[in-house]
Amino acid sequence: MLEKKSISSKVLLSVIIPTRNRSAYLVNLLDSLAEQDNVLFEWEVLVIDNASTDETKLIVEEKIKSLNIDINYFYEKELGLHRGRHRGAKEANGKYVAYLDDDMLISDNWLRSAGEYLIKSKVKAFCGKILPKWEAKPEEWLLKVCTNRTFGLLTLLNLGEKISPIAPGNVFGGNCFIEKKLIFELGGFNPDGMPSDLKFFRGDGESGFFEKFANAGYKAFYFPKAMAYHIIPKNRMTEKYLCKRAYLQGFSHSFSTIRRDHGLIKNDSFSLEFRKKYIMKFLEDFSQTNHEIILFGAGKHTEKFIELIKNNENLKNCIIFDDNNKLKKLDDIDIIKPTNNHLIKNIILSSDVRTMQTAMLARCQEVWGNDINTINIYEGTNLLYDSSGNLPSELAMKLTKAEQKGFEEHQNAVNNDPKLLKWVLKKDYF
Repeated sequence: MLEKKSISSKVLLSVIIPTRNRSAYLVNLLDSLAEQDNVLFEWEVLVIDNASTDETKLIVEEKIKSLNIDINYFYEKELGLHRGRHRGAKEANGKYVAYLDDDMLISDNWLRSAGEYLIKSKVKAFCGKILPKWEAKPEEWLLKVCTNRTFGLLTLLNLGEKISPIAPGNVFGGNCFIEKKLIFELGGFNPDGMPSDLKFFRGDGESGFFEKFANAGYKAFYFPKAMAYHIIPKNRMTEKYLCKRAYLQGFSHSFSTIRRDHGLIKNDSFSLEFRKKYIMKFLEDFSQTNHEIILFGAGKHTEKFIELIKNNENLKNCIIFDDNNKLKKLDDIDIIKPTNNHLIKNIILSSDVRTMQTAMLARCQEVWGNDINTINIYEGTNLLYDSSGNLPSELAMKLTKAEQKGFEEHQNAVNNDPKLLKWVLKKDYF
């Protein structure tokens, strides 16, 4: 460990950067931290080197000497992004921690805006907007998917310009701010960012933490002024890369499912009341138009929302399609034929089968075209800012199949390895 420049009990925010073998990106992130405007509170930077074999340590040593900010270096030999996040929290002096991915850059007022929001609002956790910074010109289809949208496969988060509550599944670990003590009180992060030879030990990372966060009664928020940029290299601008990410997401989904089946995750962390707020507003916004609304139901809350809609006299233009919870695999999704004289403009998706989300949107596109508004009851977030509806339908189906493949492989691996099952069911991963 390199010596710290200073230790202060008055540190408000500790910026934690877990990193592994990406020194070329890390150097630019440290430079952007040194260029922050008008920061009027105590803060520090912690670089957690997760067993890098490149020049990471040398780069940080040089930046400690050359930059006029408090940078601290720690070496963490145990592999996994969660290890870096936990080590950073243990070493941090701040009341709050901010996690940044090592391939990010930040806006000039990122630190000042985030600090002011923490002091003023006293929130327990929030995440900032994440925009793409392309290293090469993206193809038109990818640009359409990512412009002013949220796209999890590239870690992009854009929910507009207003501060708003955010669902646990929509919080990314990069550009994320948390009151430090809660990391330890809630059991920390689940496994994430594992090397390829340890892929079956992958978990649901920050999503698992924010499930526990929500179950404890806390709310996370989206704060767009704390804006970061995620660097997207050319090799990530391909269907092959996106399918690989979707495949690994299947592992995460399997991990969550197993823990839920064993009672380690509550089934409804994101409250029905919170979902109602978004859904009813969405319905009423469009109830006076000439467009009809379909409730595409596949989730356990479908009947509750059908009752809400039937009992609301303002919702005259709503058609209810209830599949009676039959959607269990991709082949079960039927294409709904549009009826004569019906202009279907608004789709509501209700699914507890997360691998169905992209596929359901793709099938809706096939029938009604791309010009539809959607809301996802599972996440409770208006998908006007979600990229899924802009995905080419063929790619959407490829991504769904890749995620299903990862899910099934992880399920099989856990079923055949008692040690792996024991890992998945650990209480925490500190």
